[in-house]
Amino acid sequence: MEAITVVTATINRPGLLAACESVQAQTLAPVKHIILLQQLMESPVPHIPKPSRVPLEIHWLPPPQPHIVEALSYVESLARTPWVAMLDDDCWWEKDHLEVLGNLMDETSADFVWSSSMIHGEDGREGVWMGLDGVVHSYKDEDRPIFGCIDTNEILFRRENIEKWGGFRMEEHRGIDGRRIERWVKNGAVYAHSSVPTNHYTWRPVPAFA
Repeated sequence: MEAITVVTATINRPGLLAACESVQAQTLAPVKHIILLQQLMESPVPHIPKPSRVPLEIHWLPPPQPHIVEALSYVESLARTPWVAMLDDDCWWEKDHLEVLGNLMDETSADFVWSSSMIHGEDGREGVWMGLDGVVHSYKDEDRPIFGCIDTNEILFRRENIEKWGGFRMEEHRGIDGRRIERWVKNGAVYAHSSVPTNHYTWRPVPAFA
């Protein structure tokens, strides 16, 4: 199993704490958790947990806030390990998330793998998700990468994919996560899916990116 770096591009939402804590608790500890913190004028200094197992590397960006494509591309470029996972500040992982996906990568020799996900409402209760097939699901559990729905928080991928098929692109900023994966698959990327829902989403207002 290869070494993993977790990267987070955050605008300092309250969920950042849960995201950081979930990385620290991973049964398969990543080499590092790199955080690109885009400090907004109205946001307080974030409360980030003291690292217990996984070293933190924090990069501060003062206003003005960069475009989300630039932020994601930059934080991703800081990873140097063979495998990379991305985590937003409104999501968190079960403690075995990276272990489950890492084992799947080993078993399948895939270029990227992804997990199923649970979605929670603001009060912490389980929510629902409307799939592209029009059916309401209590969790995301698609065995193929549906490009309008697959998300960076669910994916563990080989860093070399970026060199082979390209990273985030400005012209793909609408549906940025899925469109990059679509491009990878169309160019021959091998993928595999874990039906274990190890990724969690919490509803929140979507920020206005530049």
